[in-house]
Amino acid sequence: SSSQDVKLTEIIPNKDGTYREGPAPLQLPSNAVTLLSVSGNLFYAAVNTLEEMLPSTREAERPVVILRLRQSERIGSTFVNLVEYYDGQLKTRNGKLILAGVTQRVKEQLDLTETTQDVLGEENVFLATENIAESMLAALKAAQDWLKQDLDE
Repeated sequence: SSSQDVKLTEIIPNKDGTYREGPAPLQLPSNAVTLLSVSGNLFYAAVNTLEEMLPSTREAERPVVILRLRQSERIGSTFVNLVEYYDGQLKTRNGKLILAGVTQRVKEQLDLTETTQDVLGEENVFLATENIAESMLAALKAAQDWLKQDLDE
């Protein structure tokens, strides 16, 4: 597997409550949750590839992105920088970034760089559990609840 071996897909809900995978959108929708799944190498060159794959925040208003890191046991500092950068882009559009499927080890790395506390906020990092998709669904519910809140609150 090469350094470019990173995959980004969108997880799309079906009407019957199941999910399917599709290509990640080029542009984020407004006032909606976009659920993205990243797998593969999260180091160095691959992160640059991933950055190019991430949907643009430019036209969106209040976009929420859930980034699901199901298969990632370790992350590099380049990935941490990308998370911080993308979170900033989303916040500029009154949106936010949520991480799901985060392993204990990845969480420790995010805590160490103070990304959890200072950038994302503890409430936007969902730890992986033994049950597949549990943290993703919890993140999805939190994202939808956050969007429902009136802006005036």
